[in-house]
Amino acid sequence: MMSKMKLELLFVAGMVLSCLNVEARKTWNLDGRKIVFIGNSFIYYGGCVYDGGVRSQDEGFFWQLCRCNGEHVKVYNCTYGGHHLRDFTPAGCMSPKLHIKEHRHCPGVGTNLLKDVPLDDMDVVFMSEAGENNGHIIDDIKSVKACFPNPKTKFYYLVHTYTYYKQHRAILDNLKQMEEMGITIVPWGQVVYDLTEGKVRMRESHHVYSPTDFIKNKGDNYHPNPLSGYLTALAAYCAVTGKSAVGQRYDFVEQLIPAERFVQRHYRTAADTSYPQIIGSRKDMKVLQRLVDKTLRKYMK
Repeated sequence: MMSKMKLELLFVAGMVLSCLNVEARKTWNLDGRKIVFIGNSFIYYGGCVYDGGVRSQDEGFFWQLCRCNGEHVKVYNCTYGGHHLRDFTPAGCMSPKLHIKEHRHCPGVGTNLLKDVPLDDMDVVFMSEAGENNGHIIDDIKSVKACFPNPKTKFYYLVHTYTYYKQHRAILDNLKQMEEMGITIVPWGQVVYDLTEGKVRMRESHHVYSPTDFIKNKGDNYHPNPLSGYLTALAAYCAVTGKSAVGQRYDFVEQLIPAERFVQRHYRTAADTSYPQIIGSRKDMKVLQRLVDKTLRKYMK
């Protein structure tokens, strides 16, 4: 028979573990917070924020998730097609080849793209590199980070699908160093990559995922569709708040970007993608939400 002392020790140990679990589930309410997204079309193309440019009140998918959770936030959108993180410093945009019709949002070389962002009063900064195996990614992140002097500002790096599919080692091999710099990794692209490459199996789903379920295939075959845009916003929201992805709303996706219209414009044929069916299925969306939680846990401390 177990002694009284052993029972007391087990009880105390159980209480400690319970407290640790409660601590791990702590969440952060974003009500009244200011958030900025810095980057390019890998952030805005699927709708996480609206189509590029700078605006002080963006109401894309990230803002919608905050609204659905009763949080009134101010989302600054600072995303320009094709632009790199090195373009977002006081030195101004450094990409002269991008100032053509396709990238009409950018005001020009040498322009400080963060000039309208309250740098000293920002709560959350999300950033993401373009589709390049940038060997200077750490230096570029340091330069962007230095623009925000408030020590309470929290930083997050969004790792998109192209980084995983192209295995950009200069970025993937430096994720650990980013964490050491105080940046939280948000690997939303890994969710898509693992599913479509067969690196993870979800027992609840019998769907065989393909890249075109998450990525367009007309015009180019690397930009995210609205399902990926939702996963970007969802992973970002859950990473910063500590809330579970499971149960988060997604009805606004179809309302803001109708699937039929997006498929007609960005897919060769409607048969090339199952994303409208996936986003219309509670079961499939719950599978994706659970995988977001599982993937984020690898990086959440």
